Amino acid sequence: MKMNPEVKAKWVAALRSGEYKQGTDHLRTNAGCFCCLGVLVDIYAKGHGMTFGQVHDAREDNDLPNADVCAWAALSCDNPPLKINEGVKQASDHNDGNGCDPKTFAQIADAIEAQL
Repeated sequence: MKMNPEVKAKWVAALRSGEYKQGTDHLRTNAGCFCCLGVLVDIYAKGHGMTFGQVHDAREDNDLPNADVCAWAALSCDNPPLKINEGVKQASDHNDGNGCDPKTFAQIADAIEAQL
């Protein structure tokens, strides 16, 4: 699975930027924290003149909520698998620590850069 290289570069840069505070269990929390996938949604929204809320479907808290985001990023699934240390898990699982130690945005960015 190879994603759109321009989108990947923006996503990786955003994850490393320090602009986004990492949170768990939701794409974006009420406190303004983001899951790694929520960062991608925010980039999409800003680039398309939309708000996060116009893209985010509250029923889909752990996966990319909109088929348009997946198509724009050229991702074949809404929660891509990444191999980091102990094994392959979905991006949100690495972010949240589901079945593994939680990973930092920098660790997730490294995996996205190398694998997607």
